[in-house]
Amino acid sequence: MATTNHTNTTGSKYKKYTMLLTLVVLFLVLTVGMLALNFLSTNRFTTYAQSLEVANSQGATSQELSKNLLDINLYINTALEQQKQNAVATTINTTQNLATPVTENQATTVASAVANTETPSVANTQQTVSIDALPQIAVYKIDEIKKQRDTLSQALQAFQKGGAVTLTSGKEISLNATNNQAALKSLQETEQIWIPYLGLLDNFLQDIQKGYISKQTSDYLVDYTRLYNRALLTESNNLTTALNQEIEQQTLLQKNIQLAGIISAFLLFFAIVFGALRQLLNSDSRLAQARQQTTDILNTVNEGLFLIDKNMVLSDEYSRSTEQILHKSELKGKTLTDLLKDTISQQDLDSTKLFIEQLYNAWVVEELIQDLNPLKNIRMSYVDDKGRTQIRFLDFNFLRIVEKSGEISKVFVSVVDITEAVHLQEKLEKARQQHDNELEMISAILTIDNQNLVAFIANTNHRIDKINAVLKQESAGHFDLQEKARQIYREMHSLKGEASAIKMSAFVSAAEKLESQIKELLQHSNLTGNDFLAFTINLKELLDLNLFVSSILERLRLVGCNVDTVVAQQPQSSPSASVSQTKVNPWHDYFTQYAQDIANRQSKNVNVQVNGFDELLPFHDEKANVYKDIATQFLKNAIVHGIESPAERLAKGKNESGEITLSLEKVDENHQKISIHDDGQGINWTKIRQKAVELGHVTELQAEQLQAKDLLRLMLSSGISTAENQDEDAGRGVGMDIVRQLAIEGRGKLGINSQPNQFTMMSVTFPNQ
Repeated sequence: MATTNHTNTTGSKYKKYTMLLTLVVLFLVLTVGMLALNFLSTNRFTTYAQSLEVANSQGATSQELSKNLLDINLYINTALEQQKQNAVATTINTTQNLATPVTENQATTVASAVANTETPSVANTQQTVSIDALPQIAVYKIDEIKKQRDTLSQALQAFQKGGAVTLTSGKEISLNATNNQAALKSLQETEQIWIPYLGLLDNFLQDIQKGYISKQTSDYLVDYTRLYNRALLTESNNLTTALNQEIEQQTLLQKNIQLAGIISAFLLFFAIVFGALRQLLNSDSRLAQARQQTTDILNTVNEGLFLIDKNMVLSDEYSRSTEQILHKSELKGKTLTDLLKDTISQQDLDSTKLFIEQLYNAWVVEELIQDLNPLKNIRMSYVDDKGRTQIRFLDFNFLRIVEKSGEISKVFVSVVDITEAVHLQEKLEKARQQHDNELEMISAILTIDNQNLVAFIANTNHRIDKINAVLKQESAGHFDLQEKARQIYREMHSLKGEASAIKMSAFVSAAEKLESQIKELLQHSNLTGNDFLAFTINLKELLDLNLFVSSILERLRLVGCNVDTVVAQQPQSSPSASVSQTKVNPWHDYFTQYAQDIANRQSKNVNVQVNGFDELLPFHDEKANVYKDIATQFLKNAIVHGIESPAERLAKGKNESGEITLSLEKVDENHQKISIHDDGQGINWTKIRQKAVELGHVTELQAEQLQAKDLLRLMLSSGISTAENQDEDAGRGVGMDIVRQLAIEGRGKLGINSQPNQFTMMSVTFPNQ
């Protein structure tokens, strides 16, 4: 029975969110569906475009074929004419050379030549021309005729049955068989013209393979071309028109589907928003009811009631609850200050005296000074019977008692122990804050890249485990505890940087809170293990936040995914569409977006180039976290400390936007180097000297004598920061300490080079293993 009740309670807990979750799922399904439809439509329209390209080329190809045939025919006629002229010239030369009597055979040859020149109409039916007798361009045109014949034949077959078409330009296009009735009719008409045409072309090309061209065959082709060329062009245009009409119909259908999808998406979006607002309003209503219930409860609790005179002396009569609430006995004749002086601060005690004096001033309107009551929700401490210090919260109310004469005779005081109410209020506020944070986190989860988010959750778990391991280490004394705090500080700062990079503001706030606690510990002169207890409690809040995000991801079926699983779930492009797909560069997008976020917060302009990461470092590689942490600190350091404001850069004659290059490169077979270069103001060594003096590391005289290597050592140490203000991106003096520590742990070599108002370059070279 207990298990059943628990199940029912759990089911009812989430039942109120069923509609909202359903709307979110529908919105996601609709979005994915629209993306899939767009992907399929893109492929379909690509196919249409290819078909249209082939159809358009048909007319041009047929026209080029006709022109080439006419040119070949012209070349044949020219060659034949040249042959005739050569024959005549030979005849004349022969006649002129007959100064001596000719033989019977010579006379017969001359007569035959003359006869051939005089009867061309008879000779034409048997005339042929050798390929060698044609100009070189004729040979090229014959090759083009072959290609054009093949292209037209392939296209006709591809449109009817599907297949590949090689255009005369050499481009190969794959077509599916068309089912467009108008297009099929045009193809049938084209086929009736093309089959005889193809036979004449084959005869023509067969003669060419034998080394000659028949004038008769060429004339037949030219005549057929002239007769059906316009018809072929017309059918090509009809085919193009039919395909264009089909594309227009598909385009209209696609527009209507997209319009319906957009409208549906907007409706679902507004439904989700209003559903969330309704849930929030219901939560606010429940919180308001809880507050009212708290008030009702307080009204039923026995209060401490008593009167005081102008000198704040208690009257003889008071409620029994007064002694219990104030933890005092024998109150008769004592003053209010006597009762409170050991439990509240002197400042509150002085304010109470002044407030009561004003209550006895008839010129002061009571309603106007009630907000000045210093004993509203006052914090009181006392020592109980067991010698333990207890903290209670009391609420004092003061009301004038006015005589008929208008004189203020007494002040009525009611005091209530509201400790439970205060704690309840804190819980309610904490619950509301948690509710708001959860809504904010859900909203962020829906917009953050899945791969980055899953990797962040895994990294956060790893960092928390590492911090817990550090907390469990045995420490011999103050210096060991200081080092423990610094290790935790570095991990927390890295976590905050990664959270900031993907805009997880709740994690940023939690990390900053924990950073502040650790910074206070670092300032203690004598640390003990108990000083870390408060930090441990707040670390659990960060872990709970991480677990909450993980649970949301599980509901969205993204985890328990590791990074490889998320990558595998990304949509894959089909081979036919691979040319049009955009290359994914996760590192480039991650770092450039993070840099722009930092620049916006710092009111600066930057152009960031990211080189080598996407080529050399898989996004989920084991080394990715180390390189990501270093790159994160490099970017923050360059933008916050290096790049000047736009106005400063213009005053120095620089471009308004700073130039930053973040690179990962292969140094040799055994080493890789991560580096950053900016064209900012360089490292401010003067500020580092000043900061070292402020923190007590060195005296002013010693600071002036510091060498470059000493300044570098200071810059890389924990607690040194030249930032003017402490914010999300800088001011805690731990960024370069993280880089130094990661370089040491990875056996890397850190390099720094800087020139005032020119550049700063930082790098870490790591061995591959």
